[in-house]
Amino acid sequence: MYPRGGISEAGLRFIKQLGVNDVGISASWVPGYKGKGHIDLDSLLSVKDQVEQFDLHLGSVYLGKLDTTNLLLDTPGRKRIWTMFVGPLIAWEGLPFRY
Repeated sequence: MYPRGGISEAGLRFIKQLGVNDVGISASWVPGYKGKGHIDLDSLLSVKDQVEQFDLHLGSVYLGKLDTTNLLLDTPGRKRIWTMFVGPLIAWEGLPFRY
């Protein structure tokens, strides 16, 4: 389940009250993504820790439409997307990559 409006204490608490166990997030919710244009592992782990504080599991990270398009259509941006997103997420076991 996606928390509405990003990751917040109130949103995560609400999801837990609904009985949901797995949380999916947008890549843009990971700190630093908008400024750097990629996700670094430390930022992702901090989000994972925040989610786990509510006894929830970070089940997936979703890329934006443009990143997904570049990845799937083999555009010139594909290599950047693979290097900055897919490789690190695959290297970090336990987090499925979704697009």
